[in-house]
Amino acid sequence: MTATSTTMGDTSWFLDIGVVHHLTSDLNNLTIHNPFTGGDKVIVGDGKGLSIANIGKFLLPLQVVLLFSMMSIHVLSITTNLVSVQRFYSNNGTFIEFHPSHFVVKDQKTRLALLQGKIEKSLYKLPTAPRVFDHPLAFYFTCSTSDAGSLRLRHNRLGHPFVDVVSKILFLCKIPLKHDNNNSVCESCQLAKSHHLPFERFTSRAIKPFGLIHVDLWGATPIVLSMVLDIFSC
Repeated sequence: MTATSTTMGDTSWFLDIGVVHHLTSDLNNLTIHNPFTGGDKVIVGDGKGLSIANIGKFLLPLQVVLLFSMMSIHVLSITTNLVSVQRFYSNNGTFIEFHPSHFVVKDQKTRLALLQGKIEKSLYKLPTAPRVFDHPLAFYFTCSTSDAGSLRLRHNRLGHPFVDVVSKILFLCKIPLKHDNNNSVCESCQLAKSHHLPFERFTSRAIKPFGLIHVDLWGATPIVLSMVLDIFSC
């Protein structure tokens, strides 16, 4: 691992074939983290051991709408965010082709190119996108746990099946179920599963060519003429 003055303070991520773990000095890069209480240290090229402050998981947003989630070690005294090439392979099912002026990340199964990065000052820089909370179009959402486990919530998430189906699935999966006090009919089911609404019977008849008649547009009746033409119910 090599830290240079050109990368000090840089928030970019660089590929490194010499590191065993992903390393970062910025705790804000870790979405989930816990203090490290062990005695292990990160050994650098000159044999010096660097203390580990935290261990956690970070998201690596790339410019091609790829979002890799990986474990990382938080080391206060390093100056560059480093991505272990070996762990990048194993964590994401990818491999990297290194070329004189660039590198290409490809999918192991399809062999398709996922992204291409360039070399900056002899370092392989990953083309990361801005973090979501730094983007001007960032948004957030909240969810309530007050209805967690409720029958209505499970019914919605499972695609609005029958209540008996929801209950059986939760029973087989050993998921606790909280019965709702409000047993009202699901509005979405009524709107989506109703094939057609009832129509009034019209007694009007056409008495001249091109006369206006009322037609049921929901489909043909099983009445068939000798000319094999379907007659719509009127």
